[in-house]
Amino acid sequence: MQILPLNINQIDEAIAMVRPLWRVEGASDAFNDAYVGYIVRHNCYDNEFALQATEENGHLLGIITAARKGEHNKAKTWLEERIGALTEAEQADLRTLQHYLEEGDRRTLSLMGDEDVKLSFFASARSGCGRMLLEEDMRRFRKHHFQNMYLWTDITCSHNYYPRHGFQLVDTYKAEEFSTDEADYLTYIYRKNI
Repeated sequence: MQILPLNINQIDEAIAMVRPLWRVEGASDAFNDAYVGYIVRHNCYDNEFALQATEENGHLLGIITAARKGEHNKAKTWLEERIGALTEAEQADLRTLQHYLEEGDRRTLSLMGDEDVKLSFFASARSGCGRMLLEEDMRRFRKHHFQNMYLWTDITCSHNYYPRHGFQLVDTYKAEEFSTDEADYLTYIYRKNI
């Protein structure tokens, strides 16, 4: 396994890796392409903290991305170019997702100082791969003298991973757009000292 800079132009490989996990059951392929594509693009930044783990043959095993406060990407533009081809209901669902992702970022960034960094995207398809990616990004964060790393996640992800690996829970909130009468959809914000 090798750790390399993520080529933002090859983002489709990362989308293909997480699509089976994040696709909406019963939704159209066009919707799932836009849904998963937007989640990944929303969290990817073209900087030195965007890394990929690959096998020697180039097969993608994992990805990690992070952003400094104030960094932006082109995810909104990408979404606007595609959303018109979807049904009104699908467009509404994507706008709900967009609001949810932006709110998670807004809340996380409000807790961060200029000396902090936000882990934006972290996914792996092989045991140990995520640890290697996180260790390499932590090395890069220290090189830049960041003080803390923040991230947000929710109940659909492996959020229990973070407290077991030195992250402190700093906020929990209910995401109204995905909560039901039967269950709250909780979102968690974590911090780890670098």
